[in-house]
Amino acid sequence: MNKHVQAILDTVEEMRNGHEGCVTDLKCGSCFRCDFDKAVDRWRDQNKPLTDDGYAGDFYRTDYVVEGEDEFPHDMLRYAVSWPKDESDARAMGEGQGRRRRVTLTKYHRDPKPHLAEDRWLSKFRWKVVEVLDTVRD
Repeated sequence: MNKHVQAILDTVEEMRNGHEGCVTDLKCGSCFRCDFDKAVDRWRDQNKPLTDDGYAGDFYRTDYVVEGEDEFPHDMLRYAVSWPKDESDARAMGEGQGRRRRVTLTKYHRDPKPHLAEDRWLSKFRWKVVEVLDTVRD
Protein backbone atom coordinates (compact mmCIF):
# COMPACT_ATOMS: atom_id res chain seq x y z
CA MET A 1 0.00 0.00 0.00
CA ASN A 2 1.18 3.52 -0.73
CA LYS A 3 3.09 4.94 2.27
CA HIS A 4 0.97 8.11 2.35
CA VAL A 5 -2.27 6.14 2.39
CA GLN A 6 -0.85 3.87 5.08
CA ALA A 7 0.08 6.91 7.21
CA ILE A 8 -3.51 8.19 7.00
CA LEU A 9 -4.92 4.77 7.93
CA ASP A 10 -2.48 4.51 10.86
CA THR A 11 -3.62 7.91 12.15
CA VAL A 12 -7.27 6.90 11.86
CA GLU A 13 -6.49 3.63 13.67
CA GLU A 14 -4.90 5.56 16.54
CA MET A 15 -7.97 7.78 16.76
CA ARG A 16 -10.23 4.73 16.87
CA ASN A 17 -8.41 2.96 19.67
CA GLY A 18 -9.84 5.23 22.37
CA HIS A 19 -12.92 5.87 20.26
CA GLU A 20 -12.74 9.49 21.32
CA GLY A 21 -15.75 11.53 20.39
CA CYS A 22 -18.32 8.78 20.82
CA VAL A 23 -20.94 10.01 23.25
CA THR A 24 -21.28 6.66 24.98
CA ASP A 25 -17.52 5.96 24.83
CA LEU A 26 -18.46 2.66 23.15
CA LYS A 27 -18.74 1.84 19.48
CA CYS A 28 -22.41 2.77 19.38
CA GLY A 29 -22.78 2.77 15.60
CA SER A 30 -24.89 5.91 15.48
CA CYS A 31 -22.61 8.88 16.15
CA PHE A 32 -20.46 10.79 13.66
CA ARG A 33 -17.31 9.02 14.86
CA CYS A 34 -18.87 5.59 14.21
CA ASP A 35 -20.12 6.67 10.77
CA PHE A 36 -16.61 7.84 9.93
CA ASP A 37 -15.18 4.53 11.14
CA LYS A 38 -17.60 2.62 8.91
CA ALA A 39 -16.60 4.74 5.91
CA VAL A 40 -12.90 4.09 6.58
CA ASP A 41 -13.56 0.34 6.90
CA ARG A 42 -15.47 0.33 3.60
CA TRP A 43 -12.67 2.26 1.87
CA ARG A 44 -10.05 -0.09 3.27
CA ASP A 45 -12.02 -3.15 2.09
CA GLN A 46 -12.47 -1.69 -1.40
CA ASN A 47 -8.76 -0.97 -1.69
CA LYS A 48 -7.36 -4.23 -0.34
CA PRO A 49 -6.03 -5.27 -3.78
CA LEU A 50 -3.46 -2.46 -3.60
CA THR A 51 0.06 -3.71 -3.32
CA ASP A 52 3.00 -1.96 -1.65
CA ASP A 53 3.89 -0.11 -4.84
CA GLY A 54 0.33 1.22 -5.24
CA TYR A 55 -0.58 -1.03 -8.17
CA ALA A 56 -4.29 -1.72 -8.02
CA GLY A 57 -4.73 -4.33 -10.73
CA ASP A 58 -5.75 -4.21 -14.36
CA PHE A 59 -7.25 -1.14 -15.98
CA TYR A 60 -9.38 -1.39 -19.13
CA ARG A 61 -10.51 1.04 -21.82
CA THR A 62 -13.70 0.49 -23.78
CA ASP A 63 -14.81 2.41 -26.85
CA TYR A 64 -18.52 2.14 -27.61
CA VAL A 65 -21.11 3.78 -29.83
CA VAL A 66 -24.44 5.29 -28.80
CA GLU A 67 -27.11 6.38 -31.25
CA GLY A 68 -30.09 8.70 -30.96
CA GLU A 69 -31.82 11.70 -32.44
CA ASP A 70 -33.02 13.72 -29.50
CA GLU A 71 -30.81 16.08 -27.54
CA PHE A 72 -27.68 14.28 -26.39
CA PRO A 73 -28.04 13.27 -22.71
CA HIS A 74 -24.91 14.94 -21.33
CA ASP A 75 -25.71 13.68 -17.83
CA MET A 76 -25.06 10.15 -19.10
CA LEU A 77 -21.39 11.03 -19.48
CA ARG A 78 -21.22 11.47 -15.72
CA TYR A 79 -23.43 8.48 -15.00
CA ALA A 80 -21.54 6.10 -17.31
CA VAL A 81 -18.15 7.72 -16.53
CA SER A 82 -17.48 8.24 -20.23
CA TRP A 83 -16.44 11.01 -22.60
CA PRO A 84 -16.36 11.58 -26.37
CA LYS A 85 -13.60 9.63 -28.11
CA ASP A 86 -12.46 12.57 -30.24
CA GLU A 87 -13.38 16.06 -31.41
CA SER A 88 -15.80 14.88 -34.11
CA ASP A 89 -17.74 12.92 -31.49
CA ALA A 90 -17.86 15.95 -29.21
CA ARG A 91 -19.30 17.97 -32.11
CA ALA A 92 -21.87 15.25 -32.87
CA MET A 93 -23.09 15.48 -29.28
CA GLY A 94 -23.97 19.14 -29.79
CA GLU A 95 -25.69 18.81 -33.15
CA GLY A 96 -29.40 19.60 -33.34
CA GLN A 97 -32.34 17.42 -32.48
CA GLY A 98 -34.28 15.51 -35.09
CA ARG A 99 -31.25 14.11 -36.89
CA ARG A 100 -30.18 10.57 -36.01
CA ARG A 101 -26.51 10.46 -35.14
CA ARG A 102 -23.88 8.22 -33.61
CA VAL A 103 -21.37 9.23 -30.97
CA THR A 104 -18.35 7.14 -30.00
CA LEU A 105 -17.54 7.28 -26.31
CA THR A 106 -14.59 6.08 -24.24
CA LYS A 107 -14.72 4.65 -20.74
CA TYR A 108 -11.94 3.51 -18.38
CA HIS A 109 -12.84 0.82 -15.84
CA ARG A 110 -11.41 -1.86 -13.54
CA ASP A 111 -13.69 -4.80 -14.38
CA PRO A 112 -13.02 -6.71 -17.62
CA LYS A 113 -16.66 -6.16 -18.64
CA PRO A 114 -17.66 -2.48 -18.61
CA HIS A 115 -20.88 -1.16 -17.10
CA LEU A 116 -22.29 0.95 -19.94
CA ALA A 117 -25.75 1.59 -18.44
CA GLU A 118 -27.52 0.41 -21.61
CA ASP A 119 -30.93 0.29 -19.91
CA ARG A 120 -30.64 3.87 -18.67
CA TRP A 121 -29.54 5.21 -22.09
CA LEU A 122 -32.65 3.71 -23.64
CA SER A 123 -35.33 4.08 -20.96
CA LYS A 124 -34.57 7.63 -19.86
CA PHE A 125 -33.22 9.26 -23.02
CA ARG A 126 -34.17 7.04 -26.01
CA TRP A 127 -30.52 6.70 -26.97
CA LYS A 128 -29.16 3.23 -27.51
CA VAL A 129 -25.77 1.60 -27.02
CA VAL A 130 -25.47 0.07 -30.49
CA GLU A 131 -21.95 -1.30 -30.51
CA VAL A 132 -18.94 -2.00 -28.33
CA LEU A 133 -15.98 -1.33 -30.57
CA ASP A 134 -13.15 -2.49 -28.37
CA THR A 135 -12.17 -3.32 -24.82
CA VAL A 136 -8.44 -3.36 -24.19
CA ARG A 137 -6.28 -3.62 -21.12
CA ASP A 138 -4.49 -0.32 -20.66
